[in-house]
Amino acid sequence: MFFELFANESAAYGIRVPQALQAPSGEEWFGTDARGRSQWHRTLIATSISLRIVGGALALALPLSLVLGAISGACAGRWPDHLIGWIIALLHTVPFFLMVVAFAALAGPGTKLLPWLIGSIIWAPAARLVRAETIRILGGSFIRAGRAAGFSSVQIFARGLFPLTTPPATVALFYLFPEIIGIDAILTLFGLGPQPPTPSLGGLIFDGIGRWDAAPWLAGFPCLFLMILCFGIHFLADQISTQFRRMN
Repeated sequence: MFFELFANESAAYGIRVPQALQAPSGEEWFGTDARGRSQWHRTLIATSISLRIVGGALALALPLSLVLGAISGACAGRWPDHLIGWIIALLHTVPFFLMVVAFAALAGPGTKLLPWLIGSIIWAPAARLVRAETIRILGGSFIRAGRAAGFSSVQIFARGLFPLTTPPATVALFYLFPEIIGIDAILTLFGLGPQPPTPSLGGLIFDGIGRWDAAPWLAGFPCLFLMILCFGIHFLADQISTQFRRMN
């Protein structure tokens, strides 16, 4: 990932006890942890890992929400719509964090399966939006014109429906970014996230809170980095939403 290109693995993983708990300085922007490791470089690596998880989850959730939402909207009132609606309602019944923690506990600690676990759950809110948009779009005059011209259902979906439902579904998923990245902290708390010495944003914040009185930078700077990241993603989602509204 982008952030990892600027990280020094030797500084991030190398134990240097004499340099432990150094305050932020020109050499160590975010200070050092209890083992003398650079908090700046560990934050960069942790951010890359978190973004890799989020990116993989969104890459799975977006096509799921588009396809299932479109099927539900096209079959509104019939059994496919009822079945997909039941699955969405089921996913909304159990808290998001609890489902991911439960599945992660079964799969074991680590990050390899996290994008699949998260992506298979977070598609539901975007699918509801796609369903509503599909019902609205299929009633439009240009869809009727396409059918009159002899376009198949696959062509109508590919050329007329998906280009219009992809931006709102993408924006809806982007707005879940803070919630998705917060899973990292929850899984770290349960020992199911990235395993030491691999850093994670949740792990850095969680470990730093325990030393808040003596070394507030350990948790403070990763928290600030996470906030900036979330605001940046929200800004991107707002821009996509604005451009989509202008197109319509």
